Amino acid sequence: MTLHAAIIKVLQENMRPMTSSEIAPIINKRKLYIRNDGDDVKPQQISARINHYPKLFIRNGPEISLVHWFDTHQ
Repeated sequence: MTLHAAIIKVLQENMRPMTSSEIAPIINKRKLYIRNDGDDVKPQQISARINHYPKLFIRNGPEISLVHWFDTHQ
């Protein structure tokens, strides 16, 4: 699973906006994404990743949401 897919999964399961500091431990505990070097995913890595996917994620202050939660066409 890619990191952005893991982030989506966590957000969908929790059904609420979350901070990267809330998301990272869930991904690490459940081993949804494993880094190549084996280290845990850091909140900063999650923040960087969501910035690369503006069609998937919205940031409102520290909270991350899914774009489709706000898409009235779905």
